[in-house]
Amino acid sequence: MKESLPTLVSIGYHTPRGAWHIRSHVHDLHEMVLLTSGHEEVAIQGRRVRAGAGDVLLFQPGVAHEEWSQTADPLMSYFLAFKGDFRTADWPLVSADPYGRLRL
Repeated sequence: MKESLPTLVSIGYHTPRGAWHIRSHVHDLHEMVLLTSGHEEVAIQGRRVRAGAGDVLLFQPGVAHEEWSQTADPLMSYFLAFKGDFRTADWPLVSADPYGRLRL
């Protein structure tokens, strides 16, 4: 299969007021989330992970995931949704930014 460049489908900013929860859901595209403050819990493929400011989450197409955050640590994030014929199966779910370059 020949790989292609990704096609951006949507981009946005998410800053819920108070506690936030989205039930388990699936996308037919890749979703990348950059957390700029707070923390987010994610349940995915039988495991639960916590991501915080400076972390990037990458959700694969067709993989169910559930997300939530708490009032005590308000979440702020940006997200990108994109499609393309390229391999991302070996990309990690959570990537940390130890140098703080991804914080706003």
